[in-house]
Amino acid sequence: MFVNKDHLKLLLCKFLVLARVDTISRHSNKNKLLVVVYHGVTRTNYKHRIWTQLPENIFEEQLEYLKKDYHVLSISQVISYLESNEPFPDYSALITFDDGLQNNFSVVFPLLKQYSLPAVFFLVSDYVNTNKFFWFDELFFLLQELAENGLSLQTKELEVVGNNGFENFGDLYYDVVNKMKRLPQQQRNGTMQTLRQTVNVDMNKVLEDFGMLSWKQVVEMKRSGLIEFGVHTANHRIVSNLNKGWWVSELKHSKEKLSSILGKNIRSFCFPNGKPLIDFNENHLDYLKKCGYCCAFSTEPSLYDQHKGNPMQIGRIATGNDLTSAAHYFRLNTSGFFQYIKGLLYGK
Repeated sequence: MFVNKDHLKLLLCKFLVLARVDTISRHSNKNKLLVVVYHGVTRTNYKHRIWTQLPENIFEEQLEYLKKDYHVLSISQVISYLESNEPFPDYSALITFDDGLQNNFSVVFPLLKQYSLPAVFFLVSDYVNTNKFFWFDELFFLLQELAENGLSLQTKELEVVGNNGFENFGDLYYDVVNKMKRLPQQQRNGTMQTLRQTVNVDMNKVLEDFGMLSWKQVVEMKRSGLIEFGVHTANHRIVSNLNKGWWVSELKHSKEKLSSILGKNIRSFCFPNGKPLIDFNENHLDYLKKCGYCCAFSTEPSLYDQHKGNPMQIGRIATGNDLTSAAHYFRLNTSGFFQYIKGLLYGK
């Protein structure tokens, strides 16, 4: 008999929430900062789930929950508490968005205004106001087209045949995208070009969800007083893949560009991919400090302890279009419960 593991996980999460485990965990972590990371919020139903595109109704439910049970701070307030070393208010949270996608303006911004909740959007400075798409977003649709047409691809760096034995397309994409993240940029560009020559995808059809924000939209959101901005490098390159010569343009000049356009010193940064010791290291943290950043965010799934944590690698709780966005899972995850269990199991 086939047992759906995700279904079992959701049943367990529901039981734990009914037992108020999330409330207990949230209370025990009330002095820690919860940082939630999103990418896009969509009104479109795609053929296959796209992790980075959270359905609008689910995002709104999460905003209702955060507004009700947390004290949602702006990034300026977070920086002020970090610099003064004053404790965060109990049950503090920060809402963050990575990449600067167009639906951050068309879908996310109206909802944040409706709920009067602040957020920080981390922008890829050289992509704003361009017709560029991120390679990993285009890859999703190229692989989808490849798989649905029963085609295969074989290059020096990568082999894709049908669904490669994966149970679903999401697993196939996850495997391929993670392999390609670690390729040198020139090789990855070559693989993407081979894919484009094999199948045809019109990315303009998904422009609202995967296109870039314009500077006009960025400035309009800034004027609202709810939305602030941080740096997500100049070209969304994983910093551990960069030679030191690239640090100036990707980490320093991107800050200067954003600060100049917005007329405000931008002091927050988040790492692409963001896994500590894999995607960045202590040398990168030191360089960010020299550039004038006050804080930086990783994708380590943890709450931030002001007394023990490093403000240059603040963890974030990710939620996407999968199990992580299910209501009971989301409550447990944001409460710090899973982090607590991980600590018991692995001593972290």
